[in-house]
Amino acid sequence: MNWDALGAIGELIGGLIVVVTVIYLSRQIRESNKHAKAEAEREVQSYWDKNVVDVTLRDPSIRAVSRKGYGSFEALTDDEKAVFMLLITHVMNHLEMVLRMERDGLLATDIADTYRAVSLSMLGTPGGREFWQMGYTYQELSTRHINQNLNSTDVVPLTKALPFWSAGSSSEQQ
Repeated sequence: MNWDALGAIGELIGGLIVVVTVIYLSRQIRESNKHAKAEAEREVQSYWDKNVVDVTLRDPSIRAVSRKGYGSFEALTDDEKAVFMLLITHVMNHLEMVLRMERDGLLATDIADTYRAVSLSMLGTPGGREFWQMGYTYQELSTRHINQNLNSTDVVPLTKALPFWSAGSSSEQQ
């Protein structure tokens, strides 16, 4: 065998190694992307649980303020308005994070749709609408989504979807 034949065999083997390496790396990247998406989904749920659900469940006064606020933002005291605004701010920050993650391919659309619906449901209440019309500034994607969809006939206000969450339904009220 001459040097030219050995060189050709070496190039062939080298080419095969490159192809096998590219296939292996593409599978590794795909697997890594799956893990990143799963982690993003866990993070989305964890943020919601810690900043909205846990806070609301832990403090009866926050539940009372949110119920009262969904009925009428204007009926709230100044302190209650501050609490209600912070609750809505957590919801809007979460929605923004969800929409950005969906845009960047890190979150499935059905998960984002859930948080879109929840946000619209909260802001679709009479008090939520009053609050939204005051024009507080939130981030771009969440604000655009709410502005484009709040008046849709598909919005089911939280107080209609969950009647027990309306203003007159709790002994926790002050």
